[in-house]
Amino acid sequence: MPKRKHYTLTALAEADLRAAKKWSLSRWGKNLTQHYFSDLHDTAEHIGQHHTSFFIQPSLNTCLKQFFDDLHISIPSSFKLG
Repeated sequence: MPKRKHYTLTALAEADLRAAKKWSLSRWGKNLTQHYFSDLHDTAEHIGQHHTSFFIQPSLNTCLKQFFDDLHISIPSSFKLG
C-alpha cells in the first residue's frame, strides 16, 4: 500500500483493502491493480488534504456518516458532520 499522509484507515479498512488487492491481483493482474490502488490512494490523499474546503449539505450528514461507517473509515474531527 502507498504511504498514507493525510488520511487514516482503521484496522478493518486496511484488512478490507488487502483482501480487495489480493482479489484484484488474481482478477486483473499486477498493472491494473497497481493503477487502481494508486488512483484510490491519490483520491484519499486529495480528500485528506482538502476536506475542509468541501461543503456538505446538512441533509447528507446521515448518508455520509453511514458511508464512512460502512467502509470503516475514521472521519477527521475537522470534517464537520452534524
